[in-house]
Amino acid sequence: MALPRATSKDDLGALTQIGVPGDKVADEAFLGAVTLELADLRFQGSKIKEIGSFAFANCVSLEVVACYVGNVKIGPYAFQNCRSLHNAKFSGPDDRYTQGVHFNVENIEEGAFKGCRSLESVAGKIGVIGESAFQDCSALERCRVDDLTQIGEYAFRGCGSLRLVTLPADVGQYAFRKCTSLSSVRIPSAAKIIRTGTFKDCYALAMLEGADSVETIEDEAFSNCALLGSVNTGAENIGKWAFANCIKLVEVIARNVKTIHQQTFEGCSSLSKLITPSVNAIKQYAFAGCTELAEVDIANAELIQRCAFRGCGLKALVLSKVIFIGIGAFELCEKLETLVIRSERVKIRQSAFKGCSSLTSVVIESDFVEIEPRAFRGCTSLKKVTVPGNSVIHSTAFQGSSVEKLVVLGKKGQLKSHSRKNIESEEEEVVVEGNYSAKDDPLKIMGWTAATHEVLPENDKDKARILLLSLNRTRELNLLPSMPQEMRQMTFKPQPSDVYTITTQRLNDRVAPE
Repeated sequence: MALPRATSKDDLGALTQIGVPGDKVADEAFLGAVTLELADLRFQGSKIKEIGSFAFANCVSLEVVACYVGNVKIGPYAFQNCRSLHNAKFSGPDDRYTQGVHFNVENIEEGAFKGCRSLESVAGKIGVIGESAFQDCSALERCRVDDLTQIGEYAFRGCGSLRLVTLPADVGQYAFRKCTSLSSVRIPSAAKIIRTGTFKDCYALAMLEGADSVETIEDEAFSNCALLGSVNTGAENIGKWAFANCIKLVEVIARNVKTIHQQTFEGCSSLSKLITPSVNAIKQYAFAGCTELAEVDIANAELIQRCAFRGCGLKALVLSKVIFIGIGAFELCEKLETLVIRSERVKIRQSAFKGCSSLTSVVIESDFVEIEPRAFRGCTSLKKVTVPGNSVIHSTAFQGSSVEKLVVLGKKGQLKSHSRKNIESEEEEVVVEGNYSAKDDPLKIMGWTAATHEVLPENDKDKARILLLSLNRTRELNLLPSMPQEMRQMTFKPQPSDVYTITTQRLNDRVAPE
């Protein structure tokens, strides 16, 4: 039986099934035709080549659309909110009136099936799936498409039932955001970039394969993927929030990454292993809240910004090239026990290691270090700090800590400056002991309260550590008017002939009595 002919909504009347003649369905032709259930685009030999923008949009009862002649262009939002469509087949002629749409198409334009809440599957051959093409198709479970080269931005956003999808090399921003049933993804080898928010809020995504060929992971790419367990990527650049709040993420291997951006792994509370040997910049809050992170490979990092590792579970830290450690960079790393810095020069900002209550040893072997106020505040287990002779250390740098010994490194005969104080020695190290209380004046804060020394056995003279204080008798003393008179009397300058061994009494004779 022949179907009634109709070219627009005005021709429908009470009709629910129609045949559409001609070679094009006009823009908005059946927009809002809420009673329409079937549209046969093969009507009387019709050769429909194009379905215009919004042609069947909001046809909430439409279940079947059939067309078999040549390639058909589907315009933007052509079937938007067709809530009764159950499947879409794009593979050529089909003589049966089965539920869904049946076309041979090259591309699917922007928003073509957006909001088709009953659409369950997409199959066939498609070159390009446009922006928002299947957005909010909440029942869509499968997208098996051959010859696909591109998926546009937001194409499958909000497809909460999507479990299986074929990925091309080119996938747009937020293409699969909130696909909450998507459990695994395989990145094709040709893909070099994972764009902003592509898999954001894919809460069930547990397996990521093929990421080793990727060169860039952009902002928010996998943010809030709560079940993702491991990442192994060849990316050189990982963007802001890329893996933020991936609470099951345990291991990250990114051997080529140069920069880890702001909050990239923030809130990854299960992350315990990080291998990033090439990283040179770690931006603010990059690993904040990674409470299980005990092992890191960041020896070559030069820049560590504000709160980058705040609250992490690090136990030992070795930094070979760092030049800047930002405010609060390692604040509240309560399991951190040792810190070694070997870069040529480094600046440690305020509160950088504040509250590292297990920290017992700090060794800075740089040529120059600047330590700002409260950098090590509240490091209650810290007893010994080793710094280079050329240092600028603020008077409150160790406020609230338990530091008792400061080791000053340098070459023999080198003048070692600390703010307005100078130390000279014939040894390669000078150790000054005392109580580092922030309530004391700057001289006492650094523990320089007396000229003392320690003499080791003669056979250890090459390793002898001389504990002494030496201030110049002229200009430098005048810069310290608050220094007690007894300390002025104890200052002296060691002579080259002094040999500090257990048999030497000369130095003892020159130190003021206690």
